[in-house]
Amino acid sequence: MNIIYPKSFNITNIEKEIQILSEMKQLIDAPTYFKLKTLKIISNDLNTIDPEDFAVIASEVEDSFKET
Repeated sequence: MNIIYPKSFNITNIEKEIQILSEMKQLIDAPTYFKLKTLKIISNDLNTIDPEDFAVIASEVEDSFKET
């Protein structure tokens, strides 16, 4: 029997991080914080995807912050 472990391990509670992000949005206007926090949440959620795919997602996030 083989056990396959992920390459990285993170104890992040994604739902809690999204809640914090939402609450912070009501307190401050800091687009760079929100962009970086969003990318961190996505990175933690999709920590096993191909780096090229993550780069596409990161680019889309960057674009969405440029539009606001």
